[in-house]
Amino acid sequence: DVTLTCGAPSVVIGSAFAAPNTQYQWSNGATAVQTTVDQAGAYVLKATHIGTGCVNTDTIVVSRDAALPAAGILPGSNTLTCLQTHLSLTGTTSVAAGSFSWSKDGISLGNGLGLDVNAPGCYVFRVVNPANNCADTAQICVVENKTTPVVALSGGGLLSCATTEVSLRTNTG
Repeated sequence: DVTLTCGAPSVVIGSAFAAPNTQYQWSNGATAVQTTVDQAGAYVLKATHIGTGCVNTDTIVVSRDAALPAAGILPGSNTLTCLQTHLSLTGTTSVAAGSFSWSKDGISLGNGLGLDVNAPGCYVFRVVNPANNCADTAQICVVENKTTPVVALSGGGLLSCATTEVSLRTNTG
C-alpha cells in the first residue's frame, strides 16, 4: 500500500519493469506498466500476455494522509501601549513534534512556539507535521495605541515682585 501526503501529493505505482509480450491496463485508464496517481483509492492492474491470452491482475491501495496540524495562537492582548511595550505571542498546535516558525511580511522571525514582539503588524505562526509535511498557519495582527493625552495651560500672567502668584487652568482633552 502507498500513502499520498502533502509532501508527496502524487505517487508512481506499478512494476519497475515491463514483461515482454504483455499489455497493461490500469483501472484509471493508463496503459503503461507504471502510472502516476494523485487520488486515494484501489487501483487494479490487468496484465494480458499477447501470445497466450492469459490474464493476471493485481491491486494496490493508495491512501491519503493529509491531516493538517491545526495551528493556533493563544488569546491575549494584541495591543502595544506606552505601558505594554512588548507582547509574548504563544502558538498552539495539535502535533507535539512538529516544526514551528514565526514570520512577519514574509520574513522569518524564528522557530518555536513563542515569540516576543515590540512592533505592530501581522504575525504568522506556521506548523508543519513531519509525518506528512502538511502545514497550517494562524495569524494575529498586533496594533499600537500610544495616544498621549492632550494638556493645555491657560490663564496666568507675569510674575513680579508685586505679583508673586498667578492662576493657571488646565484644559485636557
